[in-house]
Amino acid sequence: MQIIVTSDRGLCGGINTLAVKNAKIMYDEAEANGTNVDMVIIGDKGAGPVRRSHGDAITTVYNEFWKNPVNFSQVRFRRLVGTRARCCV
Repeated sequence: MQIIVTSDRGLCGGINTLAVKNAKIMYDEAEANGTNVDMVIIGDKGAGPVRRSHGDAITTVYNEFWKNPVNFSQVRFRRLVGTRARCCV
């Protein structure tokens, strides 16, 4: 699983571009080795570029965290619930 962290807005173009570029390279290398990789994107600025080229690998996109900040226990709970839901399907 790849977790790609980008911004939702602002002047972080270079950082977002670098994160997306490296994520795509790592994904392509893993696929070439026969490994199935899921992508989770945090931040709206990374979702668009990745969706255009590797949209089938994206499992979840989280954005606008700044509106409702989360803490560790909330993220852990969401992950556990998501894992259980996938196992039951």
